[in-house]
Amino acid sequence: QETPIQAAVRECLEETSLHVEVVGAYPTRDQQYEHGRLTLHFFACRPCDVGPTPKPPFVWLSRDELARCRFPEGNQDLLRILLAPNRR
Repeated sequence: QETPIQAAVRECLEETSLHVEVVGAYPTRDQQYEHGRLTLHFFACRPCDVGPTPKPPFVWLSRDELARCRFPEGNQDLLRILLAPNRR
């Protein structure tokens, strides 16, 4: 059975073509969706390749750009962490 970390690494590769390594974890969140209840796992990752470019439609965003994007409700706690003023 695949662990959440293994799934995150695999999904990054499949969806963005980026090879990443997990370097930390953020709090999980239980979220109710129309199709059922899910536990969302969030990980801090860094690219393993030099100068990686994600495949479209994925792009790198600055924090200011990230703040202007819309995300599902289940991502809001993580966004508050990522956009906190004291975060570098």
